[in-house]
Amino acid sequence: MTLKLASLTITSNRESIIGDAIKSVVDFVDYVVLVDLGITDSTVEVARSIAGDKVKVIPYTGPNETGAMRNAALDAATELGADWACQLDTDERILLNKCKIRAVLESCQADILLVDDKEHNYCKERFFRLPLKARWQGDVHEFIDDPSLAVGKLEGPTFFELPKTGDLFIEKANT
Repeated sequence: MTLKLASLTITSNRESIIGDAIKSVVDFVDYVVLVDLGITDSTVEVARSIAGDKVKVIPYTGPNETGAMRNAALDAATELGADWACQLDTDERILLNKCKIRAVLESCQADILLVDDKEHNYCKERFFRLPLKARWQGDVHEFIDDPSLAVGKLEGPTFFELPKTGDLFIEKANT
């Protein structure tokens, strides 16, 4: 059986930054899941120009809560048949740093894997075994609170986030 891996991105009008996010994962994922919050610009076209048929657009009409949106993304990846998912916001980039991610995931016993930021100042949940036995909760500072889940740390790969400029906040607020 070949492991299937999906990247999960919740997005609205993010045509100016989504391309580099997808470029950071396209070579190691089977699916690029976009949870569509009402895209009206060329975000999807930019994604397809990079990832082609890997792009799966999932319309989202649920509550305006980040945890619920993340759960919809996990559900979509599970329905596609993915074994693992990689959470990727439009302003984030994953750096594998020569890690053979598929081999690591195939032998991994954890349910959730944390990844350090590239400066090693903090880490975030980035990889999830599917179907995930727990659900995201909350908005803005969403979390998964289930002590039965095995959480591990992925050594090697890192991620970084684009600086939160005023222009970026204005663009996000207006979409």
